[in-house]
Amino acid sequence: MNQGDARWMRWCKVIAALSDECDWKLSAEDIERYVLALDVLLPDTCTEKDIRRVCGYYHADHRTVEVLQNSHLSGHDECWTVWVRYVAEILRKAGLYWSSDNAVDGDDLAQVAQMALMVSLANFAYRSSLATWAHTVVVQSVRRHIRDSRAKKRAQRPDSLDALPDLDVVAREDDEPEQRALHTMLIGQIQVVLVQRGDDRLAFIFYLWASEGRPAEEIGTLVHLHPSRVRALLVHARTILQQHPTIQTWVV
Repeated sequence: MNQGDARWMRWCKVIAALSDECDWKLSAEDIERYVLALDVLLPDTCTEKDIRRVCGYYHADHRTVEVLQNSHLSGHDECWTVWVRYVAEILRKAGLYWSSDNAVDGDDLAQVAQMALMVSLANFAYRSSLATWAHTVVVQSVRRHIRDSRAKKRAQRPDSLDALPDLDVVAREDDEPEQRALHTMLIGQIQVVLVQRGDDRLAFIFYLWASEGRPAEEIGTLVHLHPSRVRALLVHARTILQQHPTIQTWVV
């Protein structure tokens, strides 16, 4: 961006006004640095609303991103210590901080998520808050890791539960990326529907069966229920999902 062109001046004016409104107290040099940063993040055709929105997220989070990315900056280790705890909290709230495989425990999953976060930081574009974006990266990376670690078992599911053929949403290794993305979205929507019914255990049981291909016997061991009870709960989940209009839009 040429510092003498109209766009440069317009962006400087927008950011200066935002600084005044939010009491950021940005200097002229700060504003120019912000414009240079946003020039990489936003297209020439962006609106003033786009500039203000991305600039708000950039102002709030860019220093943290810089510290996390650069081991030579002061506070790097301390910042990552905070974020490691945050990653673990995200996994717990998402119901993913548990050993879904005897060879993988919660700490292993947290490390997978932390690595995904470190790698993905270079692509953070400030279109949302850092915390919101990190939540998505952490959850998706761990779900992908769990899915991949169980891929061979899913290829030959020991318990087909024939009562549920129309809701067999297990992703296959040879699925196209688009299909895998849709699968992730569907599983997420199913979790929301089942949790909204007030039964976190039902959502967890269905996730183990539908997303990981766990047999009823293995699920029963994890949740301390007889396999017949697990099968009954899966049939109950099927009934709920068949009657839910949002889920039915996915069913062809």
